[in-house]
Amino acid sequence: MQKTILWVDDWFKERHWRDDFNYFFEKAGYIMVYHDSGREAIEEIKNGLQFDLGIVDLKLGGMDGYQVIVASKEIHPEIPWFIFSAFPFPLSDRGIEKPQRPSYLLEIVNDFFKQREIR
Repeated sequence: MQKTILWVDDWFKERHWRDDFNYFFEKAGYIMVYHDSGREAIEEIKNGLQFDLGIVDLKLGGMDGYQVIVASKEIHPEIPWFIFSAFPFPLSDRGIEKPQRPSYLLEIVNDFFKQREIR
């Protein structure tokens, strides 16, 4: 079954970032949904978006990454989130420091889903 990843990061205002990550993740079989705004992402979740993993930056305009996670958990408490940020993220064991190569992040996501299947 294909996994859907919701990725919320203002990096994606610049298309080349999205294209770089999209190439690796879609080639690996993931369905990618991107938002550069936390509010837009939460609105899509409220409208029925089903996803298997969220990835969020901490520093976003308006709604920050922690607020996105909290709002998402009110709708889908079972969905795990990774924080992908250049800023410290002491409250998460699923934090990945920016910048990273798309292939490295894909490896982390693949390992995460493999571990979940083992459980």
